[in-house]
Amino acid sequence: MYKEIRIVYSDAAKNEILKIFEEEKIEKYLNLEQVKAKWSKNIRHMGTQIWPGTDSIFILLLENEKAEQLIVKLKEMKKNLIEGVDMFVIISPVEEMF
Repeated sequence: MYKEIRIVYSDAAKNEILKIFEEEKIEKYLNLEQVKAKWSKNIRHMGTQIWPGTDSIFILLLENEKAEQLIVKLKEMKKNLIEGVDMFVIISPVEEMF
């Protein structure tokens, strides 16, 4: 079985996520860059002078065991993010893939 993992993150977290991918030997993923987002009333990444920065989304399809290993590391990373840098992860089972 497989899981789809979507990691929505502030661009400031990209290198740390990529380091985890390297540690876990994850080489296949989709990265949707420069997504404009509003995280909360005070945190907006719209790519403008008023709201600088953008967000991005990694999309991965991983076997369950590999997915669980990645999830553990991402949870640990999220605990240590500095204020203003955010990330959330969506995990879904994959019924079919071809």
